[in-house]
Amino acid sequence: MYTVPMSRRKTYGPHRVRLHEEADGRCVRCGVYTILNLQNALRRYEEPSGMGDGTVVIAAPHDVFTEMWWREATVDHIIPLSHHGSNKKKNLQLMCRACNMMKGAKLE
Repeated sequence: MYTVPMSRRKTYGPHRVRLHEEADGRCVRCGVYTILNLQNALRRYEEPSGMGDGTVVIAAPHDVFTEMWWREATVDHIIPLSHHGSNKKKNLQLMCRACNMMKGAKLE
């Protein structure tokens, strides 16, 4: 069994936003729209609650909350680290969480 050294784990963070932009926010496997951070995405729908205490309510259309409209974006390694892949940008792609979980550490 191959163990990934700590120095090779989670060093692709700076590439997440760039990968998301390059893929037009879509999963490379299933094509569904992805989102990097749900909290940030919902911020555009915030409205004052009217309570006078600084709280806000989310006034978003119903489809914003449906699984079909978006899925959480994840970074997938084309050649998994367990198969001696790297964290270099050329080995990374954008996938929704569901597709990334199905792919796992397989080579496709």
